[in-house]
Amino acid sequence: MLSARGDLSLERLEQILALIDMRLIEFFALLQEDDSYISTLTPEQEESLISQPKLLLIFFLLLNGWPVQEIYNAFNIEQLEAIQLLAKLDKLKLIELLPHNKVKLLTASNFSWRKNGVVQRFFEEHVLNNFFKDKFNNPNSSLIFMGGMLSETSIEKSKRLFEECASKINDLMREDLKLPLNKRFGIGVVLALRRWELPIFSDLRKNKPEKV
Repeated sequence: MLSARGDLSLERLEQILALIDMRLIEFFALLQEDDSYISTLTPEQEESLISQPKLLLIFFLLLNGWPVQEIYNAFNIEQLEAIQLLAKLDKLKLIELLPHNKVKLLTASNFSWRKNGVVQRFFEEHVLNNFFKDKFNNPNSSLIFMGGMLSETSIEKSKRLFEECASKINDLMREDLKLPLNKRFGIGVVLALRRWELPIFSDLRKNKPEKV
């Protein structure tokens, strides 16, 4: 209920949302369309995350809709340490730490890591080699490789298609935030395109193409 000052308590807000079958994280996601929310971190913010792996982990999990309680239930992070890390994220202006350790994300719906930034390079260095060790032969995996030749115009069109695909996958992630954690699974998606030729073919060329 609204108080005499017109304020709405967090507890009352949770009760109202429960009546319409909406969680706090979904409610706050609706607010993230405001231009004041960040779509890309600053270099300093990314450096802070990389310097402390647990901080990066918690921020990554919050982006994926993990409640704080579930984070220190599932990972080797004590409750007090988790709260300290949340306070750091609050200081970095990535979240707003609310009463009772509730969290409001300050990232926009189109949030992405900085292109060629330290977080992207971190994932490239530590994730990709491990990612492609899998055979991609189970029902939840998919690997499509295509090789061919395209004009500069078609390459640009392909890049735009990748961006559209990434956006649609991001929409699915946001839509699935309403599901409980045990109905969602961590996934990795790689969309890549570059000028490339199989080395054994390139070695047979009379005039080897310049590397791009």
